[in-house]
Amino acid sequence: MSNQNNGFKGTIKLDIRDSKPDWDAFLYKKAPKDAPNVLVILYDDTGQAAWSPYGGRINMPTMDRLAANGLTYTQWHTTAVCSPTRSTFLTGRNHHLNGTYQLPSVERSR
Repeated sequence: MSNQNNGFKGTIKLDIRDSKPDWDAFLYKKAPKDAPNVLVILYDDTGQAAWSPYGGRINMPTMDRLAANGLTYTQWHTTAVCSPTRSTFLTGRNHHLNGTYQLPSVERSR
């Protein structure tokens, strides 16, 4: 058994009644007081024209309610498949910089 506690501040004894929990690892971290509120809406593998608020067939009741109250989105970007979108979202970099600027092809890999 290792003597490292890896940041654990509780105590583990033979009986749970003698043990002390450490809940810090499970508590949510709080943002700084002046941190901005950011909302990210990610619809993977869709184009804006497919969404119901813009006349498309994909039923999006929340987006419909936002549009009915005057909130529509005009600055958006879409890629052909999910990989570039996910690489951009996970890294914060443009998908071209991540190397996902083209569709993979079986023929190219042969």
